[in-house]
Amino acid sequence: MKHMAVDAHCHLCDMKGFDLGKIDLAVNCAYDSGSARRVIAFAVAHPGKTVPVVGLSPQRCMHAGAEDEISDIFRMAGESKESILGVGEIGLDYNWADTPGKRRMQMKCFEMQVRIADELDLPVVVHSRNAVRDCIGGLSRLGNGVMFHFFSGSAVEAEEIVDRGWLISIPPLKSGGRLKAIGKVGLECLAAETDAPYVGRTPLDVVKSIQVIADVKGIGFHDAEEATGKSVKRLFGV
Repeated sequence: MKHMAVDAHCHLCDMKGFDLGKIDLAVNCAYDSGSARRVIAFAVAHPGKTVPVVGLSPQRCMHAGAEDEISDIFRMAGESKESILGVGEIGLDYNWADTPGKRRMQMKCFEMQVRIADELDLPVVVHSRNAVRDCIGGLSRLGNGVMFHFFSGSAVEAEEIVDRGWLISIPPLKSGGRLKAIGKVGLECLAAETDAPYVGRTPLDVVKSIQVIADVKGIGFHDAEEATGKSVKRLFGV
């Protein structure tokens, strides 16, 4: 069965054999130079079915050559005939960055990529594990759109994010804090994702995320499906 669902964050670059005809659109995110190459190649092979987003994730930023890798990623993106539509996933992850030095390295790479997004006038997909507050601060000067993927912050942080005109993206996992956040913000500020193949198995699992949103909001599945899809398309201009 085909859905009009939009998967706001997945890694098609790490999947084989998924039939894109079963969903409307998938935001295909990179996390390092190798996955960025695959994201761009996938977009060329499947025009109009994916949103190619490239960047160096915080987990990959804790080594001496990280800044050079970021430069390589965006040099490669600039040379591609398929334009990237976003910068990500980038951000901070304090689960992995367990020392002040590692956190400084993550922040340096985050700020570098935020500047690139600003220069390219592209939206940003943010990874913010245990670091939502610092990610908000690192984005404070950015005038572009932002989506906090796999949102795991508080309801207060969710309200602050959407007050800035940004989106929060909901994975196919329930938690009390995430349910409270969904309840606090407007439907137009929500996206639905799978983070497949690492959380959901495939982008089809986005229907589970959409159903969570629909249940909290007390609306029908198809209304939630339509609203979350429109939010993602608006963010990336597709």
